Amino acid sequence: MPRSPDSVEDSSKARQTPYVLGLIFVILAALASLPLPAGAAEPDAEALLVVEPLEPIALGAAPGAAESTHSETPTTIRYPEPGVLPSGEWYETWKQFKKDLEEKAGTSLSLCAIYTSQAIVNGPGEGKDRGVFWWNLNVNQRLWQGATLVTNTRGGSGLGPGRYQDIQLNHNWMQGEPREIYVSHLLLEQKLFDDKVTIWAGKLDVADYFGTNEVASWNFLSYSLARNPTIPMPYHAIGAVARYDVAEWLYVQAGVADAGGSWTRSGFESAFRAPHPNVSLYEAGLRPKIGGRKGNYRFTLWYDAETVGRVDGRGTECDDLGFGLSFDQELSDKVTAFLRYGRADQDLRNVEHFWSVGARWKGPFAVRPADDFVFGVSQALTGRDFRRANTPSASQETLFEIYYNIQITEWMALKPDVQVILNPGANDSNDVGVVAGLRLQLAF
Repeated sequence: MPRSPDSVEDSSKARQTPYVLGLIFVILAALASLPLPAGAAEPDAEALLVVEPLEPIALGAAPGAAESTHSETPTTIRYPEPGVLPSGEWYETWKQFKKDLEEKAGTSLSLCAIYTSQAIVNGPGEGKDRGVFWWNLNVNQRLWQGATLVTNTRGGSGLGPGRYQDIQLNHNWMQGEPREIYVSHLLLEQKLFDDKVTIWAGKLDVADYFGTNEVASWNFLSYSLARNPTIPMPYHAIGAVARYDVAEWLYVQAGVADAGGSWTRSGFESAFRAPHPNVSLYEAGLRPKIGGRKGNYRFTLWYDAETVGRVDGRGTECDDLGFGLSFDQELSDKVTAFLRYGRADQDLRNVEHFWSVGARWKGPFAVRPADDFVFGVSQALTGRDFRRANTPSASQETLFEIYYNIQITEWMALKPDVQVILNPGANDSNDVGVVAGLRLQLAF
């Protein structure tokens, strides 16, 4: 979810806050990974619940990382066997508590926290480094048959390297959160007609539903590999999405969201009012099995009724239209590839054409089956009006990102990450940008 951090004052407090949070984050992660002392009493998960049992109703997948079903509880520090990740007795107790809570009260929850440190090794801003801390708490509550209340509370701190190396394709989608805590999602999910129809309505993020990808998602740092930057996605805005699963291999959906929604407010004060009326999106998705391998082929059309300024500065226009593609296909048991494309109006958008490709290799080493090796390439092709209005300029900017996911425990991962940017800022007078990063991620 990129923002331009250039207008934000880089005060001493803003510079130091993410580093302090990151230090605390690392210390807590290290302490939490230690096993309980031998003979320590294990908390009684049943005693933590005081609600009466309800009839379980299957819920859809909640946002956040899926939990492992592995039940081993190591009591000593040792190297895990292949396919077995250490977790700690406290984590096994926590998983049992969550399972009981969902079965008895209909409440599911997950917490994710990420600290990223990125340093500019080459190019504009060389020698600068910045840290970004980001967290998200998801709580879902079952209401009645097929209905779930979905809430996300999140926040963060840190501007990332974009302040010193301004690029079209974005270094870190977590940078520049507006507050350290705010409610980003508050919506109702309703499943109907044997779960063939699903409706979401409330304060939501349409990027959770349109142009998604099984491989290229929030696992990447650059927004250009997590989503399609040519699609004007309203984030955390009042809106609604309706989806119809026609068959196992086909779905269609449509959505609308307030183009002028506020991240940190309810959004009702501006919902669907001029000059920010709405953005509507339409998508059809195919889910074939090619040679027995799963694939997803999404075709997205979008319409933006918002009045925006022309790239060349010659007035304003509205009624913007564009489209995008998002494909992912299993190639083997371990390798899945992805492809994205997008087109927008060059009169109103800096980027006229966009594409990205890449792949994920699961378990590249036999002794590390839970690890991932992932790479992606994205390119923004600027429009004629952008090149005329910005000199010197280039016709494209290209970003390469590669990372290795080291799954330390079920709930902790460390991800070394490298980005290489050709023509940073779509400016061919800039040197090649190289940004090295390290990401620590906890998911409970």
